[in-house]
Amino acid sequence: MPSRLGRLLHRRMTRWRPTGSTFLLGAYTVILLLALVAPLEFYPRNAVTWLEHADGIHFTSIGVVRSVSSPTRLYTDLTSGEGLTAEVLLSSHTGRHRGPARILSYSGGASTRNFSLDRKGQGLVVRLRTSLTGRNGTPVLEVHDVFNPGEERHLVVTYDFTQLCLYVDGQRRVCNQAPRGDFRNWDPSHELLLGNEVTGKLPWLGIIARVALYNVPLSAETIERLHAAVLRKNERSAPAVTGGLVALYRFTERSGTTIADSSPRPSILLTIPKRVEKARAFLARDSQLLPSSPLSRYLLLDGVVNLLIFVPFGLLGCIVLAARGWTLPQAIGTTIATTASLSFAAESIQYFLVSRSSELNDLILNVVSGSLGGALYWVTRRLRETA
Repeated sequence: MPSRLGRLLHRRMTRWRPTGSTFLLGAYTVILLLALVAPLEFYPRNAVTWLEHADGIHFTSIGVVRSVSSPTRLYTDLTSGEGLTAEVLLSSHTGRHRGPARILSYSGGASTRNFSLDRKGQGLVVRLRTSLTGRNGTPVLEVHDVFNPGEERHLVVTYDFTQLCLYVDGQRRVCNQAPRGDFRNWDPSHELLLGNEVTGKLPWLGIIARVALYNVPLSAETIERLHAAVLRKNERSAPAVTGGLVALYRFTERSGTTIADSSPRPSILLTIPKRVEKARAFLARDSQLLPSSPLSRYLLLDGVVNLLIFVPFGLLGCIVLAARGWTLPQAIGTTIATTASLSFAAESIQYFLVSRSSELNDLILNVVSGSLGGALYWVTRRLRETA
């Protein structure tokens, strides 16, 4: 026995005759879906290879190296120390990088991190989360003209709870009094990553030959001595400085999928996964829908875009259904349900795409925007009836 809804749909469909508004809604739906899921760039195989004749790994395309799990020991050691030092020996490619490309990060997403070292153009961007900053680690330290494509660079970033400094090839380049604060608000669930973000959307291209983390701010003299040891290639893999050393990756394995930690502490292993995958929840929620702080430019733009594309969809859907004899509640309710279904399908596809992300906020905003389109149709119809 067909249900009441089934009989209703059957009657509506048997009387269905295509009109201009129907074709317009169909075309708009196709264009909308394509806009939501394009480009169809699915996650590739991990483009990380070992160097054949030297210690190091090579990021030739989209790739990532990540900690085997959320490294609890790393969190404990770094948050209980006297500051932070991050050391990286690398050479960067000339290829274009998406956004601030992630070289080294201890993070959980594109907008949440404990710290990160990123390439932007030929410069370096350092973000550090402290008790006086947000979870995105702003304000940032941005230094121009750090990278000469193809040339090896020894980068050391230090923080002593009062100033953030960058040393390039053993020489201090800049110190910034911001952000200050300690690490009490760091997130222990974040991962340690090389060459990309956990979302897989911010790949860096180049070679990394050494990474070290310390829970103390190394002095200028110590960094100069460390750089001198790095220049002597037969000594660069050794822990030239052991005081405060938390993790050391020398990349001496030359093969396999595991990168060992050479520090004297319990090992924090890194792994080279077979594929670059999005390590985040389906329909993730990276930010509050209605934050207490002023809306960021990104959130404001995202909201405006959702309104612009889904309000017309809701309005057109109601116009088409009402023209086919559907009652006002039926037309609006069906349009809102269709908006939710279409948006859910798009967010599901986006989960598997490199340049997109599956966001709960987007789903909510899309449904709200479609509902506003239905409300707009209801208002205009009432105005016509009372005119």
